[in-house]
This record gives sequence, C-alpha cells and structure tokens, in this order.
Amino acid sequence: ATHAVMFRRSLLLALVVAFVGPSAAFVPKAPTPVGARRVQLNGFFDKAFANEEISTPDRTASGLTGGTPTPSVEIDVCGKKVKGIPGQQMRVVVQAARAPIKFDCGDGKCGTCESLVNGRKTRVCKFAVPKKGPVKIEKIR
Repeated sequence: ATHAVMFRRSLLLALVVAFVGPSAAFVPKAPTPVGARRVQLNGFFDKAFANEEISTPDRTASGLTGGTPTPSVEIDVCGKKVKGIPGQQMRVVVQAARAPIKFDCGDGKCGTCESLVNGRKTRVCKFAVPKKGPVKIEKIR
C-alpha cells in the first residue's frame, strides 16, 4: 500500500509541475521604455533598412511639407476657379471642377467636349494644362 500512496503522490506532483509551471507565461512583463523598443523582423528583413536614417526624414521628398513646390496654373472652368499642374490632362481638371462639360470618346474625335479655351475652340479631352496661365474654359453647347 505504501508503494501505491507514493506513486499517487509522485504522479500528483508531476501533474502539478506540468500544469502550473507554464503558467508563468501568463504573468505580464514589465513595460519597456519607449526609447528601448526595437522591432524584430524575424530574419527576412532584419538588415533591409540598416543604412536608413529614419529619425530625420528627407524634407525634399515629394509629398512631405517643406519640399519643392509644384508649379501650378490658375484655371477658370465655367466660372469655377481651380488650379492645375502644367502638362496635366485638362479633362481631369474639368471633371474635378464638376463643370457641365461632357466627355464621350476621350480621343477628340466626337467633339462632345469642344469648348472655348482662352477664346479658341478646343477639344478639352486632348488639351493639356499649359506651362503659363491663366486659362479660361467656357462651355459652347
């Protein structure tokens, strides 16, 4: 009978160690200071950005404030004042202004978009924003 009791106790002790031991994984870690945090990428991209200086971004890059200003041209589309970038398709500017000018073919063949651009008949879908403005677009039809 003593062997059976010893066996039960050792079995109980083994079960307690097996189930209670891993419970230390549920104890929360102390928070790390913000400056000491590091992102671990697990091997594949560990050295991908090793040469980058992320703390000081390049302010001349496109889209960031303080970068090189993009030249713009003032455009009056049927009374609505908008700005366009030289070389931009005028069709895009007209559609963004929600002007009442219609577009069908997009190739300049049908003439649906024909309008007065600075007093001259022009098919707007084939026209690009010029380097210098101002540009005035009026609907013909």
